[in-house]
Amino acid sequence: MEKEECHICCFQYDKSAKIPRILRCGHTFCQTCLEEIRIPDKGTITCPDCRLQTENVIFTKNLPENINIFNQTPTFANLNSPYEGAKRLSIECRNLSKTGE
Repeated sequence: MEKEECHICCFQYDKSAKIPRILRCGHTFCQTCLEEIRIPDKGTITCPDCRLQTENVIFTKNLPENINIFNQTPTFANLNSPYEGAKRLSIECRNLSKTGE
C-alpha cells in the first residue's frame, strides 16, 4: 500500500517535514501546507476541502497528527460520523490544554 499524499502540495507524508495533521473537520494535510494557509493574526485555518474553520491554532504542530496514514488499517471506521468528529475535537482540545496555549 502506498503512503497517502497531501492534497495541497501532492508530496507524500513523512514524519519530519510533511507531517500529516488533522483539522477539526477531520481532513488531513501536511503541517508545512497548513502553516502556509494559517491566518496568523486570527489563528485560524480554513479547510481547503470543506471550508470549515479550525480556530485557535497557535502552532500547527499542536494539531493532532494523523498516525493512521502510516498504518495499513485505519483506526476510525467512519471519519465523517459526528461521533468521530466530536471524539477528535475532544482529543485536540485536551492536547491544546496540556500545552498551556
